[in-house]
Amino acid sequence: VDVEAEAMAVAAIICGREGLTLWPLVSALERYACLPEGHPVLEMLRERFGEVALDAEEDIMRCARASFWPSEGRRSIAEARRRWGAPERLPWGGEELFPRLEEALEGLRQNAEERLTSELPLCRTMRGLDAMAEAIDVELGDVNTALKGRVRAARMNYRQLLDLTAHTAYSWPPVGAFRSLASAARWFTSELGEDNPVAEDFLAAVKRARKGVEKSAIEELKEVLQSLTEIRVKLNTDPPPPKLLAEGYREELDERMLEALSALEQRWQELGAESREVL
Repeated sequence: VDVEAEAMAVAAIICGREGLTLWPLVSALERYACLPEGHPVLEMLRERFGEVALDAEEDIMRCARASFWPSEGRRSIAEARRRWGAPERLPWGGEELFPRLEEALEGLRQNAEERLTSELPLCRTMRGLDAMAEAIDVELGDVNTALKGRVRAARMNYRQLLDLTAHTAYSWPPVGAFRSLASAARWFTSELGEDNPVAEDFLAAVKRARKGVEKSAIEELKEVLQSLTEIRVKLNTDPPPPKLLAEGYREELDERMLEALSALEQRWQELGAESREVL
């Protein structure tokens, strides 16, 4: 096979195309890399590569500038590079192709750092701070930024605040309305983690308080239910009770029912849906 003749014919076809991308040029340059340096075919392919690369770089730069976040910019650049068939480096020299892209990404990183810095004060939960740390990793990567230290400090301060709140807002050990304590226990556990000593102690205290409230509620409601059952039994005897006696039972049943509803309402206010035993 006459490699030079083949290379000349292939180069002529490729270089004469309209709407040419870099991929055919890269493939041809790799295939005919065996030709001596300075060969007309290689020079033709490299010259055409340079022309197409200019158009590709402008297009890729537009995609990068259209993004706000670095992660978006990287995706846009990768998609545009695939569309153009653009390699990371020049096929014949190893130099980086499109070095201006790093400048564009650096601009996006600066924008992202400014935006994330402005949003840090809005992170008022551990989940929010975790999301901020994740966003910093995704958008800024290994860039050395003071923002990472600020997030670590914010986490530490927030944990200290939660610790102080747990020990002071509800006394220690925790006391107060059970539903409020149960809600606080879920919050502290969610924010500090189940293995956090403060959250563990708070949750244990709430569980002890729940047992006491449940015991009292169950005893009271059992008495109310037993009283209602006894009156219903008297009303449903066979033969039925005399009229005046039955009316007395019904009045007593109505009174007991009101007492039962009042007791249920009180216990609901106290326990809500926190106790399966009572429910």
